[in-house]
Amino acid sequence: MVGRTQRTRFDSRRAICLVAAVAGAIPLAARASVLDDMGVTALRQRDPSLNGAGVAIAQIESDETDAQGNPIPNQFAVDPSVVGLPAADFTYINDTGGSTFSYSGHADSVGGVWYSSNGTTSSGGVAWGVSSIQSISAEWFLQSTSLQPLSAQVVNQSFALAPGVQNQQVADSAYDNYVDENGTIFVSGIGNLNTGLTSVTAPG
Repeated sequence: MVGRTQRTRFDSRRAICLVAAVAGAIPLAARASVLDDMGVTALRQRDPSLNGAGVAIAQIESDETDAQGNPIPNQFAVDPSVVGLPAADFTYINDTGGSTFSYSGHADSVGGVWYSSNGTTSSGGVAWGVSSIQSISAEWFLQSTSLQPLSAQVVNQSFALAPGVQNQQVADSAYDNYVDENGTIFVSGIGNLNTGLTSVTAPG
């Protein structure tokens, strides 16, 4: 899978194309070098207490697609066993707000880099030790004119809205209002592999 595209409703008056950011599967053996490249290893040596302890997070993903590029409903979720965490740490919200889902390899890759844990400072995730993870479908999160409320303090978004000034303005306003009201930190990808998104797009 190189890229994933689907349609969702962000504003009830228009449909906006979602393109998921592609993290690519990073083997566990390679994560140590990734942490080195990002400076995380040096940071942990300086202060081992800097981790994700006590922080509630959310990971928002668009649905995986089949070989023809069609979305596979509700295939967006992180597999706890892949990231080394108990299932009790996760809650799931699917495309329609329900709890039926299937696991996504892309979501697993993102979670592995972000918060995977073996309970020590050698954990593969940058922010190991987080208190809870909401694994959420982008279809649900973006289905109305206002973003759905979350309990998470930090949110990672593995998707980008289609380029365009109008889309950018609509998304920027919605996200600015959300952050102002809730103090949430959003992390968004820049561009996307082989999808034509080569610069920052909303909500980045």
